Amino acid sequence: MKTYSKIILSGVVLAAIGATAAVARNHGERGMGGPMGGEKMYARMCSADAPKMDGSKMAEHLTSKLTLTDAQKPALADLQKTMADSRAAAKTALCADPKPDFTNVPARMAFGIKAAEIRLNGMKAVQPKMEAFYTSLTDAQKKTFNEMRHGGAMGGRDGGHHGKGGHGGPMMEDEGK
Repeated sequence: MKTYSKIILSGVVLAAIGATAAVARNHGERGMGGPMGGEKMYARMCSADAPKMDGSKMAEHLTSKLTLTDAQKPALADLQKTMADSRAAAKTALCADPKPDFTNVPARMAFGIKAAEIRLNGMKAVQPKMEAFYTSLTDAQKKTFNEMRHGGAMGGRDGGHHGKGGHGGPMMEDEGK
């Protein structure tokens, strides 16, 4: 390899390392569960005093906001149970191993991959129950439910991950309060 090519290749490698470090720092500061962060998420999920997330706050909110009928409430209860079971399984899977070493990028990336796989499995478990609940709604209720994702109940830009509602919105906050 010619000297000029080696210099170019070295520059590209250094730029990639610098970008990775910047992303890692940014994700770590925000407590994201992405491939470069996760320590805050780990602490939140795996601490002995982590809040119990049984879905009761979500169920109360949806029942009120959507004015659910008695016929629709069992589908919501089934969704709530599945979400709580999924969260418990995620906590078990995420917290079973010793705490990852968040001081290095490869360990954070491995943790991020594990967390993403756990989240995906959880979504796959919840999706059929969410679809069953959604199918039980009237068109007006579906419209209200669809609009909730933008700023509140189901997370989203104003009330969820990117806003003051935390990583998952008000419904995902401490259910025990």
